[in-house]
Amino acid sequence: MKKVFLLITGVCAVLLSSCEDETAGVTTRIVTPTYPNIVFSGEQVISTNVGSGAFTDPGAAAFDSITSTSTPLQPVSNDVDLTSPGFYSVQYEAENVYGYRSNAARLVLVTPVPAADDISGTYERIPNRQPVTLTKVGTGLYVIDNIGGVPGSPEYVFPVYVGLPSEAVMEAPPQFNPLGGTVSITDGQVERTGGVVTFSYRVIGSGFGTAVRTFVKVS
Repeated sequence: MKKVFLLITGVCAVLLSSCEDETAGVTTRIVTPTYPNIVFSGEQVISTNVGSGAFTDPGAAAFDSITSTSTPLQPVSNDVDLTSPGFYSVQYEAENVYGYRSNAARLVLVTPVPAADDISGTYERIPNRQPVTLTKVGTGLYVIDNIGGVPGSPEYVFPVYVGLPSEAVMEAPPQFNPLGGTVSITDGQVERTGGVVTFSYRVIGSGFGTAVRTFVKVS
């Protein structure tokens, strides 16, 4: 990875003449690494219904602060399969005039869950009764504010996207974990019994144990 870029102008041409003062007329410009900013059209995490054909991403552009220009981007990869429920990604990459590169991905949930289905609300973890909030942001797509249901520790409170590839299954692909690395879930299940909604999973990520965590909806 490039750390600095040096541009030297006014250097004497030694093949044509000698320099009496080797530093005269020499300027040095240090360019601080500046990476292009990839801006998505719409949200970076979205959901779409199961269907057929190819998925068309809403698109993205690269903004270059060095030239103050914005350039439309084409995906470098798109693994979305509309016939199979689950999370997928659409990858973008950008490079500026100094060769600094950025990459970013849009997460796409493919789900058969009806648009009207909504399990958002306040839940409590069993047995510590730590409240967590589940917010619907798309069909079958939610944000949870405390993935571990950890009490009294604000560093564990950060948003994580979770999705329903079916009404009885919950998934969360690897996402940024401020505690280090990434965070995701496995063995995610959703139960709806007699109007009561519960969900459970194991959290995979730095700072979390491997125990099954269970949450019950209270409002």
